[in-house]
Amino acid sequence: MNYYRQLLCLTMLVMGVSSLFGQTKISGTVYDQKENLKLANTSVMLLQAKDSILVTFGRTDAQGSFQFPAVKPGDYLFISSYPNYGDFFKNLSITDTPVDLGVINMQSRANLLEEVIVTGRIPVVIKGDTTEFDAGSFTVEKNAKVEDLLKVLPGITVDASGKISAQGKTVEKVLVDGEEFFGDDPTFATKNLRADMVDKVQLYEKQSDQAEKTGVDDGQKIQTINLTLKEDAKNGMFGKLSASVGNDGYYDGQAMLNKFKGSQKAAVYFVAGNNGTNGLNWADASKYGGGDSDDMMFDEGSGTTYYINSGQGSGVPTSLVTGFSFSDKWNKDVHKFNANYKYGAVQWEGFEDVLRQNNLPQGRLNTDSYKTFNTDERKHRINMKYDWQLDSLTTLTFNVTANKSKTLSNSDFKSEMTNELGELVNANINKQNGEQENESLNTNFYLGRKFMKKGRFLGVSARFNVNNNEGDSYLNTKTDFYKAGVIDSVGLINQRKLSSSENTSYGVGATFTEPISKKVNLTAGYSFDKNNNTNILDSYNDPSDTGNFNELDSVFSNDYLFNRYRNSYTLGVFYKEDKLDMTLTNRVYNDELSQENRYNGLGLKRSFITYNPLFRGTYKITKNKTLRANYSGSNGIPSLTQIQPLRNNIDPLNIYLGNENLKPSFTHNAGLTYQSFSVLTMQYMFMGLSVNATSDALIQNISTTAEGVSTYKWENLLSERNAGISLYGGMSHNISKKKDIKGEIWLNGSYNTYYNFVDNELNKLNSGNYNLTYSFKRSKASGFDFDISLTPGFQTMKSSLQPETDNNGFTFGSYSNLAYYLPKKFKLMLGVNYSYQAPTKAFDQKFEVVLLNPSISKKFLKSEALEVTLRVNDLLNQNVGFRRTQSSSVFQQTRTRTIQRYAMLNVAWDFNKMFIKK
Repeated sequence: MNYYRQLLCLTMLVMGVSSLFGQTKISGTVYDQKENLKLANTSVMLLQAKDSILVTFGRTDAQGSFQFPAVKPGDYLFISSYPNYGDFFKNLSITDTPVDLGVINMQSRANLLEEVIVTGRIPVVIKGDTTEFDAGSFTVEKNAKVEDLLKVLPGITVDASGKISAQGKTVEKVLVDGEEFFGDDPTFATKNLRADMVDKVQLYEKQSDQAEKTGVDDGQKIQTINLTLKEDAKNGMFGKLSASVGNDGYYDGQAMLNKFKGSQKAAVYFVAGNNGTNGLNWADASKYGGGDSDDMMFDEGSGTTYYINSGQGSGVPTSLVTGFSFSDKWNKDVHKFNANYKYGAVQWEGFEDVLRQNNLPQGRLNTDSYKTFNTDERKHRINMKYDWQLDSLTTLTFNVTANKSKTLSNSDFKSEMTNELGELVNANINKQNGEQENESLNTNFYLGRKFMKKGRFLGVSARFNVNNNEGDSYLNTKTDFYKAGVIDSVGLINQRKLSSSENTSYGVGATFTEPISKKVNLTAGYSFDKNNNTNILDSYNDPSDTGNFNELDSVFSNDYLFNRYRNSYTLGVFYKEDKLDMTLTNRVYNDELSQENRYNGLGLKRSFITYNPLFRGTYKITKNKTLRANYSGSNGIPSLTQIQPLRNNIDPLNIYLGNENLKPSFTHNAGLTYQSFSVLTMQYMFMGLSVNATSDALIQNISTTAEGVSTYKWENLLSERNAGISLYGGMSHNISKKKDIKGEIWLNGSYNTYYNFVDNELNKLNSGNYNLTYSFKRSKASGFDFDISLTPGFQTMKSSLQPETDNNGFTFGSYSNLAYYLPKKFKLMLGVNYSYQAPTKAFDQKFEVVLLNPSISKKFLKSEALEVTLRVNDLLNQNVGFRRTQSSSVFQQTRTRTIQRYAMLNVAWDFNKMFIKK
């Protein structure tokens, strides 16, 4: 018995010693570094990682220190908690070695609202000029495309044609990992890349390639989205096959194959259709009748043109687009290569029905015109870019772009002009047909050299561009001029026109940057550019009316040589610290222009020296709050066609004259923007203000005869200034967290004052556009999803010459996408687009249209990669192109042919071999 008792005691002693040597110590100090405060009595605890069972806990002492003296090896979760502070979490893997966690920096909840230092995914982060969205924080349907992802991001909208708008601006470029993978068409990336491949979506204003390389801001920026891919999305293959057939001969199809292998990306694609939804980017779709449009166009001399569009553009297209893209990096990214080729063929036909009111001092002239057209256009485009890192300090970049196109066109135009009494002034018939061929080559070379001194940089650039056009067309017009309702005279033109132009330009430049302190860099640059342009137009009459055009019309024939030389001098200062960076760039241009008419030997020379300053500043208020300010001054140099235009009789009712006494205009542009995001309230806010004013503006002096013939001549506005102001902003917020309903409200208002001369009398043009958009959406890919926006607005258009006849009116638009997810992978969808334009004093008819686009779909296979969809376009058959515009002293209303009701069955297969982790 004593033996067993002694053995038991010895065993317990050995186990106790072993347990003691198998334990270790964990220690640390809890601290608020921002407030320089030691956090005493902080609750600290240690949990088992596998099941969250509490192992031990305690509190910090007066110095904020703690220790757990005896912890067994294993995996743990350490948590520290203090009132009104965010909890701190850290995973620990404990061995026999003591662990010192050091200083544990905790942040107050008030600071967390601003600094957003939390463990987990942050949906939106503002990094200087870049707004970054975490793709995984937003819910989209399985197998969704990037376009679907963009639709659920705050502040970004995508219309039916794929046109992307962000923060009130159109997104013109979509990059993939910082590179232009799909060429110049942003919709190819958004419509074909899978949403689950994307890690981050970055929104920013991209500088020009030249500015990015030289570091000298040239004021050219375009709204850009960059898609950064997940690492596991960079190896594998994915693509899509889709085919649709409908009634009335409608069809569309798509085939795309993408293969990624590390940095190497390759894609081939083929898309075709005649319903306007495939094969065209948003710009082409809007132009040819396949997509939505709500654009604003600016003309310094004639004012702002507002487009109030029902939804679709002019004409019905039949399109085919095919091409490939390839990019790669090798030898540790020493070499980078990117190439893409695109072939597009578009045939379209349509009509335009236009009502036009011209406000003159002596009264109004009203024109009713109708035009039919059909066009066949074929384009080839290839682009290649090569970057070579010669050594750790030197980079060489070479870029070449080549285009070739051929266009066949035919149009038939008829118009009647009447005065205020309804009496006929003139009637015009204009028929044109012909073909145009274009070839262009653009090359750019850049060499950048860094030095051992940080910030010192030398950049050298060169470019060579050539653009050739050849045209052969026929013009047949008849114009009847009336007096007292009776034909007074008739103008006839029957000509063949052979045109040829060649534009050759080259330029060289150098930029040097020198740091003069840790925060300040100084940049100086010089460039020389030369542009040579020859323009030949031979007009031939058919005197015998037999189709033999052999008599040269010297009055409307031209052989001009244009030359332009520019010397550019740049001096810039750049300041950068943690929260503030500023840029001040000064540019001086010395332009010399010359023109020679080689028919008669007469010539013209002009020279201008202009100053163009630019300032940009960004202040980072907090990590997620940014304030930006900008100012630019730019000169508008008169073009040679404004000084001495080419003589052309293609439109006998509109004649253009030159003015040799024109001088440059100067435009001031200033802007202020603010944006913020709160991670706790999920509220995103963006606000902006921009103003502009132009002195010595280049405006048109329009003289109109009693026969309705207008003569245009450019002049400088000396007594007044063109000016405009724009205010925009909005915010996103959670309407219901429980039901995951989000809302957005956006305001947009602009007011502009422009001038022109009408019959030598100064005409003041006031135009305004004010609208409020409220949208609410739910995107969970289950149950009932919706995206509904309501946009009431008011538009003003007024001319001082006819103030009693304005074009002011109420507008309203609504765009909705509704989806209901049914069992068995069925989904019901309904798109609703409502447009309303109130009658005005200028146009006494209202415009109202409701577009309904219902569909039902069913997904098959475990991966849901196969989908069959039956949809109806424009169920109520109401779609019609419509817009109202103001330009110069003219109010205009246009109706165009668009694609209307049809039904279509679609089968689509998304294949994916990327093995992307969710």
